[in-house]
Order: sequence, then structure tokens, then C-alpha cells
Amino acid sequence: MRKRITAFFTGNYWITKDYRKEIDRLIDLAIEQNTRHFLCGMQLGFDQVVADILIDRRLPWTAVLAHPNIDRPWKPRQRSRFRKQLEKAPQIVILYPQGFHGSKAIAWRHMIRKSDICLSINSGFHWDSERQTDRGGPGDVIDLAIANNLQVFQINPVGRALSVTNPPKQLCFCFQ
Repeated sequence: MRKRITAFFTGNYWITKDYRKEIDRLIDLAIEQNTRHFLCGMQLGFDQVVADILIDRRLPWTAVLAHPNIDRPWKPRQRSRFRKQLEKAPQIVILYPQGFHGSKAIAWRHMIRKSDICLSINSGFHWDSERQTDRGGPGDVIDLAIANNLQVFQINPVGRALSVTNPPKQLCFCFQ
């Protein structure tokens, strides 16, 4: 019997529903790998597009929130969409009772620990808008997923080409 697999998503915040076909492709590839559950971080942009698709496809998923008020700085329309998605989420995990600097990174680490596969639409550029630096965001999440031996299915939004990164083979030394 094959192991049941969990996959999580990470992607550029500016990814919109125009990438539905690519997100569906990532989900289908994960299902071919025996993925039976998905984790979604519920951030603006890519994560919310993913949540809509998971809801539409009636797939099992968990909304992973760093804290219950991640939508506080968002516009009313964005908050409304987020709240409707949470109402339809089969499961919700809230990691901390309130937000703090770095809480998003902790949510990503949580999803990596709970997953076998990383699904991403990412330009490859590392950018953290909160700190205005070139470190952070989906590029760092992918690097961390690879460092934790997860398989990564990634689509570059520019050419929409797929790349797959497999975890390194583990060597087994047997002593007699």
C-alpha cells in the first residue's frame, strides 16, 4: 500500500486566477504522487487562488494560519474573501493566538514539517516585502522544503514551464 502524502503550496503574491490551469496542473501532479491532503497558508494572492481551487474541486485541505488576525491589514474585500474561504475550509489550524514579526515563516515551517511535497508558482526571485530585502518569500520556502527532503513541483510564471526537484537519495550503510 502506498503512503498517503500531504502537499503544501507557496507562490508569488501577485499570482491570480489567470494561473488556474497551472495550479490545477500542480494539484494533478501531486495527486498522481498519491497526495491525499493539501495545506494552504491563506496569505494574499497565490494562497487565496489556491484555496478557491481546492474548494471548487472539493479536495481535502487545511487552512494553516500563523494567527487568527492575519487579515487585519487587508482591504475589506480581501478580508471578506478570506473569511468566506475559512468558512469552507474542511480544517483550520491556528498556530499562535496573535501575530508577531516572523509568524509567517513559522507557518511555512509548520507546513514543511507536515508535508511530503511542495507545490509552487514562483519566479525564483527571493523578496520579502515586509523588510524590503531580497531574502524571504516563496524562494526561501522552496529552499527550506528542499533542505527538508521534500519533492518540489514548481512552475515559473514567466514561461509557465514545470521543474521538478526530487529529494536527494539517502544512502544506507549496513554494517555486519
